[in-house]
Amino acid sequence: MRRFARLFMLALGLTILGLVVTLVPHKDVSAQSPTQVQVVNTPLPISGVVRAAVTNTPLPVTVRGIAIAAPLPVTGTVSVGNFPTPLFVQDVDSAGRHPFAVTAICQPNSAGVCVGGNPILPSTTVNGIPVQTVVIEFVSAVCIGLASGITQDVFDFGYTLNTQRNVVFFPAAVESGTGKMAMRTVLYADPGSQTDLGTPGNNSGCSVSLSGHLIPQ
Repeated sequence: MRRFARLFMLALGLTILGLVVTLVPHKDVSAQSPTQVQVVNTPLPISGVVRAAVTNTPLPVTVRGIAIAAPLPVTGTVSVGNFPTPLFVQDVDSAGRHPFAVTAICQPNSAGVCVGGNPILPSTTVNGIPVQTVVIEFVSAVCIGLASGITQDVFDFGYTLNTQRNVVFFPAAVESGTGKMAMRTVLYADPGSQTDLGTPGNNSGCSVSLSGHLIPQ
């Protein structure tokens, strides 16, 4: 009888415990505070209008001896974005920007050197800019009255660099007393200086043509 009473009391206690558990309110897990998450990404490109004050210290600028107005401080609206068309790029030192060509006919002196009509090199560009250096890139000449019976000759070409006269020699083909030469070269010469052409033997005159480009100051 006592054993039955103990079992009855145990069952009654478990029943009451289960009832209490069901009556206690449960806290919803979804109601808990969310975990903080930090997302890091690469900044996206922007375009538009930025209002800002841009200031700088103006510096004096001189280009080829010509003073250019210094930049001024800028304030106000600054537009940020891509240019709709490519920027214009110009090669200011290109040989094709300041070409030259000169031709002259000279008469020989007693030493066989043409005088009185030799080409004079330019001292300014076509738009009036002073020249620092003349670059001779092509020399051609025709001389008549050369010795008969020869097929080869040498023409000597004189020019001045840093007030010093220099001489180079160009091979020439001769036919019936007329010698011809045409040669690519690179010779640096003083602007405004005079060139000269000669032959080892006598001649009756030469026609000389020079071409190249000018390096402005």
